[in-house]
Amino acid sequence: MIWFILMSYKITKIVDIYSRNDLLFNKVLVNKGYFAD
Repeated sequence: MIWFILMSYKITKIVDIYSRNDLLFNKVLVNKGYFAD
């Protein structure tokens, strides 16, 4: 139960960070070579 709550919180946090910084995030991924764009 606690694990589920922690995972939900972590996922929500990741999604929140991603949605606010998606351009920066994508730029970092591209720079690291995860996407060949």
